[in-house]
Amino acid sequence: MDPLSVCLFGMLGVAAGLLAGLLGIGGGMVIVPGLFYLFGLLHLPEESLMHLAAGTSTCIMIFTAAASTWSHHLKGHIHWAIFRKIIVGIAIGVLTGNLLANHLDNRWLELAFGLFLLVVSFKLFLNVKPESKTVVEKSFGLVITSLVGVAIGFKSGVLGIGGGALSVPFYSIAICR
Repeated sequence: MDPLSVCLFGMLGVAAGLLAGLLGIGGGMVIVPGLFYLFGLLHLPEESLMHLAAGTSTCIMIFTAAASTWSHHLKGHIHWAIFRKIIVGIAIGVLTGNLLANHLDNRWLELAFGLFLLVVSFKLFLNVKPESKTVVEKSFGLVITSLVGVAIGFKSGVLGIGGGALSVPFYSIAICR
């Protein structure tokens, strides 16, 4: 890869990290469109750009999620009981979403990603947050938690972005009242 491409990919990573930190969004919301654009500049097949961007973003996410999980674990900021209830649903959703994405045309993936970004933008604009920070665990059953996990994983599997845009609001409801 030429030095300019390396520089552009590096700048994309810095921009994604900066925007994720400033806006509280997942880096994938910046990484996927950025990779889509950069892969186009590299003249990769146009009919595969969204698939390549989502798949590459997912690979990046594995490492960033592992590092973030470890950091949060060391600080005691992970509610492992909820994690254990939701993780199987997330895994099923990711696999199902990925299988569907593999059969979707690039344009459908572009449209789905754009619509998801619009929804997240409206949420940020409206500044929707839980009313209180009092920690009171609500008792969501295994079925509800698993279904939420499937939805979070499915979205991640199709779009190649993390589950934070859906999981953080759910955890806010499940843990904060």
